[in-house]
Amino acid sequence: MEMTHSDVEQMNPAFYHKLCITNILKGVEEGLSKYSNISRTAVIFVPGENDPVRIFDPQNILRDHESKLKEIFYDHHDSWRGGIKEKIQGQPRDI
Repeated sequence: MEMTHSDVEQMNPAFYHKLCITNILKGVEEGLSKYSNISRTAVIFVPGENDPVRIFDPQNILRDHESKLKEIFYDHHDSWRGGIKEKIQGQPRDI
């Protein structure tokens, strides 16, 4: 069953975001698996500029990396956020 624009408008935003992330992960997983062995994926993301880091890892592949993730994304959050902002600002804009 295909979703309509009306379905998306009525959907809980958190559920919609999770659905989008799940679909993206599945697509990456399938693409990687096409060219190599079966692959698993996780995503680390920030929905908005000042939002906290979110991790979507349904297969627990980041397990045992918590201390390194904390170091990068929490202890040094200004560093990676600044780098991302620079990259985004350097992207071409629609005319």
